[in-house]
Amino acid sequence: MENALASYRLAVERPIHRNLPEVALPGVPRRYDIGDLLLAVSPRPGVFINPANGVGVTMSEQDARRELGYVFDSDRNLGAAGRVPLTWRGFGEPLPVE
Repeated sequence: MENALASYRLAVERPIHRNLPEVALPGVPRRYDIGDLLLAVSPRPGVFINPANGVGVTMSEQDARRELGYVFDSDRNLGAAGRVPLTWRGFGEPLPVE
């Protein structure tokens, strides 16, 4: 997922958000968040490239790890640490995935 919203919560808790109607599945933000969906598709890997906040600004690694911490904790507890890597790239740079 590139430049994707790291959490629906980041958007719905703010008075201003960007593109939420285009990325939110109807009814999903009431019951699930993006991290929950990542856990549901386990053991399939997912990659966050330039995770974004509710207004579409790329998050720092620290903020992204804090927001998705429960996903990383669950993966680590299930022996699947590293299943959802976080990475950043600039415009035009090659994809940093294998």
